[in-house]
Amino acid sequence: MERKYKINNSEIKICFGDILKTKTEVIVSSDDSLLSRGGGISKCISIAAGESLQQDAKKKIPASLGDVIVTTAGNLPQKFVFHAITIDKNHTNGQILENKEKNNEVYQFIIKHSIRECFKLLAAHNIHSIAFPAIGAGAARIPYEKVAQLMSEAISEVLLATNKHYEVEIYLYDRLGRMTVLDFLSFFEYFSYASRYSLEIKKRESQNISNDYSETNIIDDAKENNMIHQVFISYSRKDTENIKPICSILNDLNIKYWLDVNGVYSGENYKDVICDAIKKAILVIFISSKNSNASNNVAKEISLADKFGKTIIPILLDKTPYAPRINYDLSSIDSIDYSDRDNNVLDKLRLTIQAKLVMVQDK
Repeated sequence: MERKYKINNSEIKICFGDILKTKTEVIVSSDDSLLSRGGGISKCISIAAGESLQQDAKKKIPASLGDVIVTTAGNLPQKFVFHAITIDKNHTNGQILENKEKNNEVYQFIIKHSIRECFKLLAAHNIHSIAFPAIGAGAARIPYEKVAQLMSEAISEVLLATNKHYEVEIYLYDRLGRMTVLDFLSFFEYFSYASRYSLEIKKRESQNISNDYSETNIIDDAKENNMIHQVFISYSRKDTENIKPICSILNDLNIKYWLDVNGVYSGENYKDVICDAIKKAILVIFISSKNSNASNNVAKEISLADKFGKTIIPILLDKTPYAPRINYDLSSIDSIDYSDRDNNVLDKLRLTIQAKLVMVQDK
């Protein structure tokens, strides 16, 4: 039994059965920070891969929660095994599970960060197919419905942000026979939703709609929005004039945005203001330019956005390559090229923002 979905140029297949049957180039294993491979999927993968994987793993420890460690696939037909670290051996599960609110933050970090890291590694190795288990649903004891929700959100967000072709397989396996189709419902719902939005975006992009993007008072709008916002804009203040059409789109959509208009970096409240603003945002728009790629502060913002698991939309004001410290975080995300100041590009941005916000808010 399997279900298939298409998001942009990528394909997702949800399979019920043994992940070792996959023919993808990469197979993902849920592991602890010492790569113990002591049970469940990780043990099965380790045994099938053989001694070479086990020896390679010893060179990569200890790892941190949320990391993805790459090892040889040994006797497996894959090129690599990606080990998603879902258990920190320095803490017991009991300690992690004490506080429900904190728990949800940990779950989100583990799963979303791991998946984003997996796609970054795919891009770095020029690999286009990967098989995931239900990350964290075994020894890490993350509830299955939470795993389904967070995995489907994270994978959909990555695929909606790129035109690259990926073949993604997700293997669901209930070794105790206690699960029903309803336990996997979040997977089906979210991928179906993302697939429909992908088709709608492609349909709308083919239409030549001319819009008049009026001037907007960025400073007044940013002050009015304060900390009640859905979008954080990471940019260089030297590019203020060039981002007005983008801010105008957000105003037209009645989407509140936050950006640093007065240079809070000059004060001592950087962590309080910038970190809080990024945390509260649903999306982060990165305005890439010669100015922003030369900015240490912008690099910090992108790093924080990635750490917090935010969806990032890069918009290119010019042809300047990403700074190395920014490139790693954005290597798996396609950018929107606005270097020619084409209004049709702004239409694509409008649709992209709408799709991503609606998907998140409907959950």
